[in-house]
Parts: sequence; structure tokens; C-alpha cells
Amino acid sequence: MAQGVRGSNELFLCEVFISGVLETLAADELSAVLTALVTESSRYDDRFRGGKGSYEKLSPQVEYALSQTGKIARQVNKWQRQFSVDIPVEFGSTFCYFSQQWAQGITWAELAKMAQIKKIDEGDVVRALRRTLDLCRQIKRAPGMNEFIVQMCMETEKLIARDEISEDV
Repeated sequence: MAQGVRGSNELFLCEVFISGVLETLAADELSAVLTALVTESSRYDDRFRGGKGSYEKLSPQVEYALSQTGKIARQVNKWQRQFSVDIPVEFGSTFCYFSQQWAQGITWAELAKMAQIKKIDEGDVVRALRRTLDLCRQIKRAPGMNEFIVQMCMETEKLIARDEISEDV
């Protein structure tokens, strides 16, 4: 499976894929979690920690999946320290809400307005969503991948590969 996916830490990605946590998600929710897997903590993170001006809440399913992903990240870090492996285990939730909203069908104008309100560069949003799209495509081809996740990635890909995010633009 690790041969079929590219990322900053394939062990971490595969641990998430085989954990079962993704199997409870709808396609728009999967989009949000996959976006977290392809983005690292960023300069925007302090804007997304709740409180005044924070985004609307992610769905409880996405919140739970991100919580479980954090546990997996800590476990992989522990294993890597045990075997003196120095590969970062990173994921970031900055763009998860954008991703879920985009997969739910909001327009580019609406997404761009959300980015503008949060003072986030639209190019960063596009980059995160295109990386999510790329991960969906990798998952579909990865050997040994759970068939349900493959099917959900196919559905997720259809939801996000449109308009400005489509690589045909």
C-alpha cells in the first residue's frame, strides 16, 4: 500500500487508511480528512482554533476522524522515535472546512469569499484541494487498499474535481 501513495510520511498515511476511521465518512467528510492529510500546520492555524471569527464547526464525523488521526500521528511518532526514524508526521486542519464545503457543492465565488474573510490566499486553497484530489487518485491505485475507501475516493474525486480545482483549468 505504501508503494502506491506519496506523501511526507507514507507509514502515517497507510496507518490512517487501515485504521478504519475513514470508513465511517461520507464523501464530503472524506474530502475534509484527506485535505488534513495533505496539508501541514500552517501560518493560518491560529485563525482556526475556535473563538471569535472562527469557522463554522466541521461535522462531528470529521471532528472525530481528525481526533483519531491525531492519535495515529502520535503512535507513528512514538514508533519512529523507537527506531530512530526522523520523518515528520504532519497534518493540518486549516483547509478542512474549505474542502468539505467545496465537496458539498458551494461555488468558487463562495469559497473565494470565505478565503477572503479569513485572509487566506485563494492559491493556498486551490493547492490544498488539488493535493486532496491527487491523494484520492493515489488511493484508488494503491495495492491492498480497502475497496470501500477506493469507492469513496472515486465519489470524492467527482465532487472536488470541478471548476478552479479541476486540473483541466
